[in-house]
Amino acid sequence: MKSGPARRRIQSLQVSKCSLGCPILDAFLGGGLSSGSITELVGEATTAKTQLCLQALVHARLSLGGSGVYIYTEGDPPLDRLHQLAQAAVARRKTPLSAGDVVAGVFVERGVDCGEALLARVKALQPLLARVAGTPAPVRLLVVDSLAAPLRDLGPSPGRRELLARAQTFFRLAAALRALADRHGFAVLVTNQVTDVVAGPGAALARSATGGAPLLTSGREVTPALGLAWASCVNTRLFAAHAAGGGAPGPRVLHLVWG
Repeated sequence: MKSGPARRRIQSLQVSKCSLGCPILDAFLGGGLSSGSITELVGEATTAKTQLCLQALVHARLSLGGSGVYIYTEGDPPLDRLHQLAQAAVARRKTPLSAGDVVAGVFVERGVDCGEALLARVKALQPLLARVAGTPAPVRLLVVDSLAAPLRDLGPSPGRRELLARAQTFFRLAAALRALADRHGFAVLVTNQVTDVVAGPGAALARSATGGAPLLTSGREVTPALGLAWASCVNTRLFAAHAAGGGAPGPRVLHLVWG
């Protein structure tokens, strides 16, 4: 076995993992969400994207002893649901923490209505992250739910200039998230929406954002919103879907697109 500097370099490459609160999903991801990287969870409505985000925030506290940051961009954050999940998780574990303790360890940001506002909010987190870094509960997870809401609307007829400006926002946002994650050693989880794929020449382009394979949910093909520019910023892409069922949403399934 190698020892000395070589072994220390190998150990330095090991990353902590943040649990999703489900042993099956954690095993699927090799232990959970990797620190220092961006994991995207993409899917249509009702595929439990927000539920998984909330579970991960709860377990950042219970499994890693840390805290979490929750940037919610679609109105009022689901804090009642967060408290319910915290109560259920505390009841299953031997822990001195209460559900209130768990929820108090989640720093909530809201009122983000555009890409520039989201970027500014992420950059403004540095003082908070530095303040809690020396406490017993440093930040272990940052969640943006959802990324598409403030970035998707470009107006009725966006031109090349608008698309280029949005792509630049993607790159700056991803760089800011990754820099904070590297500096403070936490995982980043973002959610994204989907759009339907229309049969024809555009279908091949849509699949370039999915590794070439079609993504199917509720019996139809979809592609992640925000296009190839954002896709290039993601380390791990997960796809939450409904299996095809007779007219009603089928069972939820989770696919690893890449990572």
